[in-house]
Parts: sequence; C-alpha cells; structure tokens
Amino acid sequence: MFEKRLYSLNGEGKKYIRLNVLVQWGGLLAEIAVIYAAALTLDALYSGLSGGFLAFFAIMTATGTMFVRYFCVRGSFRCGFLSAMKTREVLHSRLSLKADAEKEERQKATENAERMEKYCSEYLPQLYYAPLAAVTVTVAACFVCWKAALLLPAAAGLYLIAVIPNEKLTRKTRDVLICAAYLCVALGIVVCLLELKNHNAHIYGCLMVIMLTGELLRPLRLLEKSRPAAEEGRKACDAFFTFLEKEEGGEKAR
Repeated sequence: MFEKRLYSLNGEGKKYIRLNVLVQWGGLLAEIAVIYAAALTLDALYSGLSGGFLAFFAIMTATGTMFVRYFCVRGSFRCGFLSAMKTREVLHSRLSLKADAEKEERQKATENAERMEKYCSEYLPQLYYAPLAAVTVTVAACFVCWKAALLLPAAAGLYLIAVIPNEKLTRKTRDVLICAAYLCVALGIVVCLLELKNHNAHIYGCLMVIMLTGELLRPLRLLEKSRPAAEEGRKACDAFFTFLEKEEGGEKAR
C-alpha cells in the first residue's frame, strides 16, 4: 500500500527512504558473500580438502561481513530517524498554516502526523526493500541452482500479496497465501536436493540455496510486522489531508 500524496509531500525525506533501502541492500550483499564463503568451505571440507586455509578464508570473510552488517544496520536506523524527522518538519509546517483551526481538530491532525512519520520511517523502506531483496536472492541462487531459484520469486510474490494491506483479503486468505509462499520455498529446497542427488548441483550450491531462503523471508517478515503501521498510516493520511482540504476550503469561502 503506497500513499502517493504523502510521498510527494515528503520532499527531502524521500532521499532518506531511498538511502535506507540502499543501505539494507548493501547489508544483504555482504550477507550473501558470507553465505557463499561458508557454503564453499563446508563443501571443501566434505570433499576432504585441508581445512586450514579454508577456515582462515571463512573467518576473514565472516569478520569483514560482520563489520559491514553492523554499519548497514546502524545506517538503516539512522536513515529511518532522519526520514521521520523530515516528515515531521513538512507535516508540522503545513499544520502551522492552520493556526485558526479548532484546537481539537489540530490535536487530532498532530496525532495523525505522528502516525504518518512511522509510516514513512518503518513501512515505506521495507515496502521497497522486500522486492529488491527477493530479486537479489533469486539472482544469487540462479548461479548455483537455477531450477530451485525459479520458485523463490513465486514465494516472495505470494508473501507480498498477503502482507500488503488490502481490505479485500480476509485473514484466512492471507494465511493461505503465506503458507503457499513457505511451500514454494520448501519445494525450492527439495528441487535443489534432487539436483544434488542427480549430480547437477554442488553441495555448496545446495547449502547456499537453503541459507539464502532465510535472506529472502527476513525482509518479508519485517514487512508483515510493519503492517499495523501501514494501516494506521493510511487512515491517518486520509484524515490529515481531509483536514487540510477542509481548512483550505473554509479559507477560500471566507
């Protein structure tokens, strides 16, 4: 669910929303790198190769990735804070022009503005990042087992449909869609194991697909958790702009 009116009004806050998505994506790329290193190391150890160099390689990759992930997480929180701050500034500047409005209406509009801040800082970044993460994970999986990777976009699509606020979907329908998404992920893992059995995939490729499914589902779960913020933000946005239009209409009539 995307509120075009709020996004277009947000001005400088858009930059921090986009930067938030970019920072999270950087963290995902780092996570894919360490998954690749771990899977390759386990594959080599299983094949009977010496573990000294491989262990050093895995530890160095994991250490570097840990630092990258740390700064990406901090950067994401910082971008969310700045996005909320810029949204607050824009909305309160609009409210300041309605000084002659009734106190109760201004109070309600202020509360709605706070809900809209949460919408911009929590929900919108996840709304953009979740599909980007799904595409990135799918591309990474294609290099190791393309047949299994074909099921990952279906899983992401079903999950997205279920968690994006839609009044036409009942709770039961959403649960069915989420179950179908998990089934697609499970089928992808089964396909990968079958490819391994038929010697069409390596062990490290199979391990990568299994571990990558976690990176596919994590942003989707976060998007699901931010669903209440999206629903409240949508209602708050409707009420806020109705308040502005009402006041502007009253001023023109006077």
